[in-house]
Amino acid sequence: MIKIKNVLAVSIVVILFMIIKIYRDHPHVSEYEEKEFLKNVDACNRLAEIYYDDYKKNNTDLILTYECIESGTIHCYSYNYDIRISSEDEEIFRKALENFRKNEFINAIYSVYVYDTFVSFCDGDDKESVIYSAEDKWPSYVSYPGGDRRKRSKNIIKITDHWYKAYYKGL
Repeated sequence: MIKIKNVLAVSIVVILFMIIKIYRDHPHVSEYEEKEFLKNVDACNRLAEIYYDDYKKNNTDLILTYECIESGTIHCYSYNYDIRISSEDEEIFRKALENFRKNEFINAIYSVYVYDTFVSFCDGDDKESVIYSAEDKWPSYVSYPGGDRRKRSKNIIKITDHWYKAYYKGL
């Protein structure tokens, strides 16, 4: 009888541990985080549109790589040209980045990849990103197709319409 109780107690502890681990490992966005993000979603949308509009102008199937805005300029590495932006758009960038940071979706943006209908705002080592999806389709990559961080859809969560948080979780 004591053995059965011990086995049952250990089983319950193991099951509870597994449930907690699954919950902690399963990414989600709280209602509060979504509401906070929505406060400045227009700035985030405008920022994504700046990159996406330039991508569409290039009429390409390539993945375009950009450097983030710095003192009124976006640099496209893929074709080696600069895009001048207005002071209003610089302010929008500041608000959008602050929105990403405040909600702990990403701390710093080092590069931006644009492909298909996606704009990926990535950290320094492409392990985390905030992704804008023009058609609100679920992205498959943390940074871009063919990058080091391949398809890991279980590590991508929806923030709100058109916006996703993605991260690479090593094995």
